[in-house]
Amino acid sequence: MNGGRGSVDAWHLAWRVLFGGFLLAALAVGLWLSLRPGVFATSARDVLEQRRSESERASEQAPSTTAEVTEAGGPTRQERQAARERRRQRDRRLIAAAPDPQETSVQVLDAAGDTAAVDAVIERLTEFGYNVVATNPSRQDYDATTVLYTDGHEDEAVALRARDRRFAEIEINDRLSPSVDLHVIVGSDLAG
Repeated sequence: MNGGRGSVDAWHLAWRVLFGGFLLAALAVGLWLSLRPGVFATSARDVLEQRRSESERASEQAPSTTAEVTEAGGPTRQERQAARERRRQRDRRLIAAAPDPQETSVQVLDAAGDTAAVDAVIERLTEFGYNVVATNPSRQDYDATTVLYTDGHEDEAVALRARDRRFAEIEINDRLSPSVDLHVIVGSDLAG
């Protein structure tokens, strides 16, 4: 009688060891996947940048179909035109996905100390239809013109950059008034 009971106990022990090993392996794989950079996109901008880098890699690796290659072996004129057209199409989709500029409040901050650059930015924003609600000096210097977006308004910031590439950097607003949707900080890159 004792022999039958021992084999059942051994089978249960083996089952528990195998099942525990499986659980540990699943946990290890889950942790590995979650800690790998770039696996889970945190925002629309991250997804956009990931897609852009993938398409750039694909276009770099694609063989040239024309004999019109530059001396340095770079892309042909047709390839550059196709890349520009893809960028324009992507920008049009980003702009279409964002709320209307008239619904977006914008504060312009001068981090360059250049009134002409600030005036040019305000003029450009109003041409696009944005609601410029304030203009103030920045307490901090910025090299690149930066758009800070209040939580929930990232699409508006991405659309602004799609409208005009001079709004180069996009970051979440963690220090300025949350009652304003976008804060455009005019950096020294736009100073004359």
